[in-house]
Amino acid sequence: MSLGLSVKLGFWGNLFFYWLGFLFLWGYSYFVYWFVFVGWFSLGFSDFFEDRDGVSPVIGVVLLVAITVIMATIVAGFVFEVIQEPNNSPLVELSIKGVDDRDNTFYIKHVTGDSIADVSSNLILYCQNSKLNENATLTVSGNNQDLDPGETLKVKVTNSTETGQIIIVEDSSNTILKATNNKFKYHQNQPPKTTNPTPSHKETDVSTNTDLAVKVTDPNNNKINTSFYWKDGTLIEEVEDVDSGSKAITSNLNLQLGKTYSWYAVADNGQETNKSNTWNFTTTTKETNQIPETTDPIPEDQTVDVSTDTGLGVDISDADGDSMNLTIKWASNGTIIKKWMNIDNGTYSTNNLSLRHDTSYDWTVNVTDGRADTSSTYTFTTIANTEPSANFTNTTLGLTVDVNASSSSDQDGNIQTYEWNWTNNETYESTGKTASHTYDSGGEYNITLRVTDDDGATDTTTETVTVQETDGKGNQAPKADAGNNNSYSANNDIELDGSGSNDPDGDLEGYLWEIIDNGEGTWNSDPNISNPSNETATLNTGKPHGTTDITITIKLTVTDDDGATDTDTIEITVEGKGGSNSNN
Repeated sequence: MSLGLSVKLGFWGNLFFYWLGFLFLWGYSYFVYWFVFVGWFSLGFSDFFEDRDGVSPVIGVVLLVAITVIMATIVAGFVFEVIQEPNNSPLVELSIKGVDDRDNTFYIKHVTGDSIADVSSNLILYCQNSKLNENATLTVSGNNQDLDPGETLKVKVTNSTETGQIIIVEDSSNTILKATNNKFKYHQNQPPKTTNPTPSHKETDVSTNTDLAVKVTDPNNNKINTSFYWKDGTLIEEVEDVDSGSKAITSNLNLQLGKTYSWYAVADNGQETNKSNTWNFTTTTKETNQIPETTDPIPEDQTVDVSTDTGLGVDISDADGDSMNLTIKWASNGTIIKKWMNIDNGTYSTNNLSLRHDTSYDWTVNVTDGRADTSSTYTFTTIANTEPSANFTNTTLGLTVDVNASSSSDQDGNIQTYEWNWTNNETYESTGKTASHTYDSGGEYNITLRVTDDDGATDTTTETVTVQETDGKGNQAPKADAGNNNSYSANNDIELDGSGSNDPDGDLEGYLWEIIDNGEGTWNSDPNISNPSNETATLNTGKPHGTTDITITIKLTVTDDDGATDTDTIEITVEGKGGSNSNN
C-alpha cells in the first residue's frame, strides 16, 4: 500500500519554504558562476571561450544558464510538492466492529470520511500479503454497495486464513484510507481434531471385546459430535456433545477373532468437520476369557442379628472388561429378587425385601459375561423380634365409647392388626386402630385391646370405662354415690357423705337423703335424717326394741343442672341392746 506525502504548513511555513528556495537558487547560481566561469579562466581554460573556428564565448554563458534553469525547476518542484495541500483527497477511517468465530465472519465499520464507492471493486483485503477477495464475500449493511459513514461491511471468509492473523484493508487507488486504521486481527473458527486412537494404529492381538475410542479437541472449545465409521463408510455410532480434550467411545462392536479392522472418526463442532486418518487393528486369534467375580456381599456371609430393613448387595468385576448380566435370587425357591443386564464392574444392590425377624435366609448371586458365569450363595439371620406394645385412649358420650390405639407401637416393625373386646369375654368383636361401641345400659365395662405385629407377636391391655344413659337430649345423667354400708350403735348420730357423686357433663344441683326401709323389727325410737337436702346429712340411728339388730336402707338421689337424676343406696345396721356399740 502506498502513501502520498501531503503536509499542511500554514502561512509561516509556506513563507519559510519560499525564502529557502530563493536562497538556494541564488547560492547555486553564484557558485556556478564563480566555480565554473571564473574558475575555468583562472585555471587557464579561457581559451575555451575564445572565438575559435567560429565558436562564440557566448556558449559558456548559455551552458551556465541551462544548468541553472534545470536545477531551479527541480528545487521548485520539491518546494511545490511540500507546500501544496490537497483540496479534496477523501480520508476514511474504518474500525473493527466484531468477529464471529462461528461462521468465519468479521465486521468493519465506516467511522468517518467520504463514502467508498462499490466496495466489491474498490476495497482490497490482504492477509499476510495474500489477497483475500476471491475467498471472501463483502456485504454492505446499506441498500447498495457503497460504504457510507455509519454503515457496516460484513466480510465472510471461506477457509482462507488462520486464527489470529492480521487482515489489511486497502483501496484500489491507495488514496482514501488512513494507514493507521485499516488493520484488524481476525480469528477464524478452526476445525476439531481427532488424535490418540484406541486401539492404536496397527495394534495386534486386540480383544474382541475392545471399544473404539479417540481423543477429540476443538481450538474454540466447542462441544464435538464424533462419528465412528468402518473403512467402507458404514456408520458404527455417533457420540454427541463430547467435551474438548475428552475421549469419544463406542462399544458393542461384535468383533471376530483373527480379523483386521480399519476405521476412522469424523469430528464435527457445528461449523467445521474433520475426518481422521484411517486406522487399523487386528484382533487376537485365540482369546482367553476371564470368569467374572463376585465379592463383598451385603450382608456378609453367615451374619446374624441382621435388621429386617437390610438390603442385598454385591460387587462384581470382569478382568476382560466384558459387559455382564447379574441375577440375585432366593436360594430356597429360586425366586428372582432383581436382575441387571449389560452392566459394568461395580456394586449393585436391592432393597424392600419384607424380611421377618429371627429367620435365616439363603440368597444366590449369578453373574455371566456371555461366555462364562459364576454363582455364589450366602446366608444371614435376622434379629429376634421385639413384641409390640398395646395402648389406647377412650372417650364416652352416653352409652357410647370411642377408642383410639394410635399410641400403640412396635419398635422393630409394624403393627398389622388391632382387635377390640368390649365386654371382657373371649371374643374380639371389632378391628381397626380406632373403633366405637354403644352399650345397652349404663355401667362399668372392661375394654381389651390386642395388637399383633408383622412377625405375629401380640400384646394386650385392658381399660375400665363407665358409660351412662342420657336424657334423650344429649345430656349425661349424673352419678350418685351414697358411700359404703356400715354398722352403728343405737342412738348414734352419724354423717352421710354424698361427695363421691358427680356429673360428667355439668354440675350437681340437688341432693336428697331418704330412709326407704326401716328394716325388720320394732323401734323404741325411729331413725331419722337431719339436713336431707345437703351433700352431707346426719343420720340418727334411733333405738331398736330389744336386743335384735335392725338394718335400714338409705337412698341418695342427685340431680344435675339439666334435671337428670341418679340414685344410690346403702344399708346401715343399727345394733340392739346387746350390740358392741361399734361402727365397723
